[in-house]
This record gives sequence, structure tokens and C-alpha cells, in this order.
Amino acid sequence: KFFVHNVSVFYLSRGTNVPNFPLKTPSTELNFVDPASIHVLTRAALETFLTFHYVFFAPKTTEEQDYRYWAWRAAGLKERQGLPVSTEEHRQKLAGEQKKLDDFHNRLRANAVFLRLTKKERTRVLKGEWRLLSWRDIATDAGFAKLLAEVMYRHLSGSAHSSSLSVTQIKQSLQRKEQAQLIGASMNTI
Repeated sequence: KFFVHNVSVFYLSRGTNVPNFPLKTPSTELNFVDPASIHVLTRAALETFLTFHYVFFAPKTTEEQDYRYWAWRAAGLKERQGLPVSTEEHRQKLAGEQKKLDDFHNRLRANAVFLRLTKKERTRVLKGEWRLLSWRDIATDAGFAKLLAEVMYRHLSGSAHSSSLSVTQIKQSLQRKEQAQLIGASMNTI
């Protein structure tokens, strides 16, 4: 996932060229750099890296790593349990995954790190909140500069959540001179 997001950012940074785009004439060529998509993918790559750090690198003990891994895996299964069922095959898949989810929950309930959490925190984890730390806290723990952990993440999130700045940057990106500046921070983060 980390590799694919990063390669996609690299590819998009070269610009998108859509020949024969039907704007005014069939021969009109559409060519642009899309900073919002680059920022969204950069954020996804950053979160993927931070997830790897949080689950596999940062834990100080095997029990802590088990707790984080099981909470992370359970959250994914819990999320899928809430999706609408469209076929019998899908219903059977969810039933099988419910058994895996129950197994992860049982493992968590027997884990010393999980048991040291408050009752409210344990409930949150069992509902699918696999990390109780903010992305900023995980990023600083991973060694990222505080500026990157706070300001850059907030900027990248603006593109994911359609802030007015991300819309402005789309407009600016259509002007060639602005393109490198608009994606520079994402490219440096990647």
C-alpha cells in the first residue's frame, strides 16, 4: 500500500495528459497537475507509514505489539461487518470474518496491555478504534519533525476533506508556473 501510493504520487507529479478531451473541439488536449490528488495520496502514504510504525516498530514488548496488531486487524474486520450485504456469498464471507473478529476480541480481552486500558478505552478499541493516539503523536514518536507532524498533516487533510484551499490550488495548478510549488511539500514528504 505504501509503495503503490508513493509510485502513484510520482506518476501524478509528472502531470495528467488527456488527449481529445471534449471541451470545445475533439482535438483539445487537457494537460494539468492535480495537487489535491497528490496531497490525498501523500496523506494516505503517510498514514500507512505511521500505521506500520505504530503497530510493528514502536511497541516495546511482544504483548504491546500483539495488542496493537490485534486491535488493528479487528478494526478492519469490524468495519467490513457494517457494510451492506448484497449476495449470499458476501453474507457467508462476513459470517466467517465475524468468527475471526470474535477471535481477535478474545485475544485482546486476555492481553495485559488491553486490560490496563480504561473501560472507556477498551470499549473504543472493541468498537474499531485501533489507535488511541493521534496521527500527530504517532508521527512525532516515529521521529518526524513537529512541523511536519502538525502543519503538513493538517494541510494534506484539507485536500482529503475538500477545504477551500484545495479548490483554490486546483485552479492555481492550471497555471504552469504554480504547479511545482503546489506539489513541492507533498513531494518532500514522500
